Amino acid sequence: MPHPPWNSQSKGRPAKAKSQPKEVKLAQRLQRELVQYREVLAITNNRTAADGERIAALENEIAGIQRDRAQAFQDAAELERKMADAQNDIQDLRRLLGALLGPAVNGEPPVLEATVDAVDACVETTAEEASEPEQDTKPKLRRRRSIAEEIIRARKEAKSKPVKRRKTEGFEILRRKGKALFHFLEPDMYQLDAH
Repeated sequence: MPHPPWNSQSKGRPAKAKSQPKEVKLAQRLQRELVQYREVLAITNNRTAADGERIAALENEIAGIQRDRAQAFQDAAELERKMADAQNDIQDLRRLLGALLGPAVNGEPPVLEATVDAVDACVETTAEEASEPEQDTKPKLRRRRSIAEEIIRARKEAKSKPVKRRKTEGFEILRRKGKALFHFLEPDMYQLDAH
């Protein structure tokens, strides 16, 4: 009868299998870690690519903001220049209105008042000349009479309105209709019309 394949000291238990060498265990552990590292690297690469796209998008957005900021500075500079021009125009208009409607200077009446007086004198003279029947057939005289009648009628209508509006409309009447009569006035009145 063959001898049983266990040690007499094991008391009926089979013998233990020999354990694996340490090098094999280390190689297996390193293999598992390598797989894990590769998985982490793949995830990291994906995240890095996504982060790269986000960074590129942010850089483009920043560049757009910088362009908009530069354009805003240019627009602000242009607006300041236009505002300065507008201020100069306002000052010029104030000086002009001061000369037209302001108080008398050195005993001389304001420009608008002097102009109104001159036009009134011209209108009266024209109306008197136009009333003469023998000269009514001249085309130039008929034109002068028509202008004079328009100015007289418009000024009568303006007198029924408030003073501020009356001055404004009176100046507009002179601007539109009075210029046609300036060539009948004194030579120095041409300078007034030019300014």
